[in-house]
Amino acid sequence: MVSDKLLNPGQVGRELAPMFGKAVGSWTITRWVVEGVALRDGGRLKLKAIRLPAGYRISMADVESFIAELTRDRTGERPALDAKGRAARADAELEQSGW
Repeated sequence: MVSDKLLNPGQVGRELAPMFGKAVGSWTITRWVVEGVALRDGGRLKLKAIRLPAGYRISMADVESFIAELTRDRTGERPALDAKGRAARADAELEQSGW
């Protein structure tokens, strides 16, 4: 992250303008950092950011990762899980099948 340029929420919103057709408001970006967005499984996905005295700073790599994860959630693709999540999913599938 050291080599990636850190932007404030307003700058991130302007960088996203070509993707959304217009600039995304800085408060929307801040809301993604603080509150996140609701996922279909009931969880929340938050945009990674660094909190400095002058406000949040966000890398575009983190924004791209956030949008990719949100897209996977909205399109129905199963998100990549860590070992604990895979084990929980396997346990649930076994229990559902009667094991």
